[in-house]
Amino acid sequence: MTSIGTEPPTFGERYRAYTIDGLFVTPLMLLGIWIVLFALDLDVWWAVVVFAAIWTVYWASMWSWIGHGQTPGMRRVGLRLVTDAGREPGARRALVRAAALFVGLFGIVQLSVLLTTDGRYFHDRVSRTRVIRDSDTARPIGEQLRLSRVSDRSQR
Repeated sequence: MTSIGTEPPTFGERYRAYTIDGLFVTPLMLLGIWIVLFALDLDVWWAVVVFAAIWTVYWASMWSWIGHGQTPGMRRVGLRLVTDAGREPGARRALVRAAALFVGLFGIVQLSVLLTTDGRYFHDRVSRTRVIRDSDTARPIGEQLRLSRVSDRSQR
């Protein structure tokens, strides 16, 4: 039995997930920018390119093939990204969503949620995805792995 909901998560739930993810992606971006600016001694605009590339690859990979619709933050908070049809997003949709989220850094994302009643942000609409509550995943990853092993053993 699964407890996947259809109601959109609250702003606080999404914010907590983004904060947790920031703990993962920020050090990667800072390392990439440091390498560009200091180790390789390239122009400053390359730092922006590296920032955008790391940002897009991180989010797209987590939402599609690595995280199966969940970033580490979403998994911890109990959220999941699905398509409008309720399926796991593919790589193309995840890339569109990541690019739209990057553009959203300039305020579009924050304003878009105020203009709608369904809790979908700009990047949700552009990529035809939505974030839902999935309380089955709202536990530490180690516990999830342990539970899946126990479940596998009981089915044998």
